[in-house]
Amino acid sequence: VGKTLAEAIEWTKQRDASGLAIVKEVFGQPFSYTTPGTSWTPAALIAYGLNDIKVSFISPYSVKYKPYWYCGQLNMDYLFGFDGSFPPGADLESYFSRLEATIQKAKENNGIFVIYTHPGRIYTAQHWDVCYAKGANPDIDKAPMPPKWPEGHVNIVKERVKKILDYLQNHPDIEFSDIKSVYNQYSKNKYDLNDVLKDAGLTANQATKIPLKKRTAENPFGNEPIRPQYNK
Repeated sequence: VGKTLAEAIEWTKQRDASGLAIVKEVFGQPFSYTTPGTSWTPAALIAYGLNDIKVSFISPYSVKYKPYWYCGQLNMDYLFGFDGSFPPGADLESYFSRLEATIQKAKENNGIFVIYTHPGRIYTAQHWDVCYAKGANPDIDKAPMPPKWPEGHVNIVKERVKKILDYLQNHPDIEFSDIKSVYNQYSKNKYDLNDVLKDAGLTANQATKIPLKKRTAENPFGNEPIRPQYNK
């Protein structure tokens, strides 16, 4: 709160540094990133670009069924979650009804359907990072463990995930792809961080000076660097 763009970019890079180092050590350079819930800002997306991350999955601010270039990243809205089916009392009939409605909406837009979950939620009844909400920052070694599902429920969750995947795989309106293929497809209309900097007349080490727009009726995102760039 109350940070300039430069301060917020640096804050994001510092806070993500240790986690990014672990990911690189285990998997190599990440290509994409999923923001935690609705915790994303222009500064965060620019910071990811500076860390050579190409794609961000974000909680929809204004739902778009196709990837779009925003803050130098190719962004995709994640539209649906596996974890709605996880609780012991979940209404699976309602879940699949909502899933199908979302698929059909994406189909109408000839769009990309992104379904997600937090892997830890297969085992825990609550997000592991709730203890970090509202600015709290306990030491990772002292952070409380989230509550786990009742005994035996993990296997039920796994079976539900399998059922959802089977549903998607057998769906006549769905074609599976991977992130890099989608990125390459939409790179024909690319507007990445290098393009943002070029339009602003800035060099690669001047990302913290990118000018931002205020939110208006014509620019509903707000704080959007330079110009919108949507794919048609």
